[in-house]
Amino acid sequence: MPSWVLVCPECKQDFAHTEIPTDPKRRPFDRFLGTEAKPEFPPGGLRIECANCRKTSLFHRYQLIYRR
Repeated sequence: MPSWVLVCPECKQDFAHTEIPTDPKRRPFDRFLGTEAKPEFPPGGLRIECANCRKTSLFHRYQLIYRR
């Protein structure tokens, strides 16, 4: 399933942040970019724990990467 992923600055592994629904009717779409819409983050970023190494890091919305 396609997902928005983040790359941990500690272990350099990617981990899923948000799965993107495969049903086109439920998929959030960004008409400006022509892609699935990225999830919103607070203005100062969001602290998230890495699913691999368990280190908590600060991430920003621009760091989300689309993966199939």
